[in-house]
Amino acid sequence: MVAFGYEARGHGTTDVNVFEYTPDGKKVWDCWVKVPYVGMLHDFAVTENYVVLYVIPMMMDEEQMKKGGIHWSWWPGEPTYFGYFRRGGDGKDIRFIKGPERSATHVMGAFDDGKRVYVDVEMSQSNPFPFMPFHDGSRWDPVKGASYITRLSAELSKKTPKAYDIETLYPDLTGALPRQDDRYNTAHYRYGWLSCGFTENGQRGQGIARFDLQNRSYKLWKAPQGFNLSEVCFAPRSATAPEGSGYVMAVGTWAQEGNRADLVILDAERVEEGPVATVRMPTRIAGQVHGWFVPEAAIPRARA
Repeated sequence: MVAFGYEARGHGTTDVNVFEYTPDGKKVWDCWVKVPYVGMLHDFAVTENYVVLYVIPMMMDEEQMKKGGIHWSWWPGEPTYFGYFRRGGDGKDIRFIKGPERSATHVMGAFDDGKRVYVDVEMSQSNPFPFMPFHDGSRWDPVKGASYITRLSAELSKKTPKAYDIETLYPDLTGALPRQDDRYNTAHYRYGWLSCGFTENGQRGQGIARFDLQNRSYKLWKAPQGFNLSEVCFAPRSATAPEGSGYVMAVGTWAQEGNRADLVILDAERVEEGPVATVRMPTRIAGQVHGWFVPEAAIPRARA
């Protein structure tokens, strides 16, 4: 497991601690780096050889805190920073590339090919959170706050590249919380999934998309109107199944039934065909985000 903590030497510090543990809980590596400003590091990316930190202008707002407000506010017009450094080192090789105002909060997948490092994220032009304040008092913009699956990349050969690349991969689908086949974390991968929004005949809808990043295509299951989907979770068909072979699961709530929930299970390779099974729940349940599929064989058996 590779993980990180930011503001790691106390609130308002630019220190980030990155560390790696073995499955049995032994720490085998850590390092300390500094970021350009105290901005939200909601997620990070790990490839076979690199760690990537993406600093967004959801910044610590000291004046707001003194008035009893929250830690964060969005600072319009402030830059982002794409920072990367080698795994296993001391972090002194970290490079930061300055970029335009953007937000990226969840990583779908990341990899490097020796020439470039690639990070696939959900990305918006501005603050994606309608409940988070703006430093200048401006109002949330749902257009600029909409997130799209985006590929960020930077050249590895140059000492400090002048810019990192931003490529919107699927401009007709919006959404957050993308997922991949977790067996391919850090590696060059092909498939991803997303609970997403789309527009058809002037009407907004929700669904689950399967992305094929090799040919930049997607398949889409269009959920019934009034069924509001949460984050998807991928389960491989077996430990040795090919990439993307398995199931995607998501909890959805029915607005017209007092937000009663269903768990829908789709064939991950044929999401457009809709659920292969639905677990009808009798009540409303808490929103389901950041779930993880754990096969039965990986669950420790209780002692008699």
